[in-house]
Amino acid sequence: MEKVAFYTRSIDGYGAGYGMTTGSYNVFIGRTAGFCNTIGTANVFIGDCAGYFAGDSNLRTNNVFIGRNAGKCGAGRQSIFIGQYAGQNQAGSILNVIGIG
Repeated sequence: MEKVAFYTRSIDGYGAGYGMTTGSYNVFIGRTAGFCNTIGTANVFIGDCAGYFAGDSNLRTNNVFIGRNAGKCGAGRQSIFIGQYAGQNQAGSILNVIGIG
């Protein structure tokens, strides 16, 4: 497992945070968690593929995705997805979504 810690970022897991450039205040824990989250900020993605390809826009901010594939390929901001596949493939940049399942 690769482990990298910065003042404003914490990343743990193979491929976690891959592609991040200027995103800050993020926590990615799990294999490919936060993969391709390049500039999104203030996100917490925990779990295998949580937040995977959640977009490279600064609109992907202030999210909490917990669980395998939670928020995978999804969009949105200020959202909470808890559970396996919760919020997967959510379209658009909708605000304040809560998904549990």
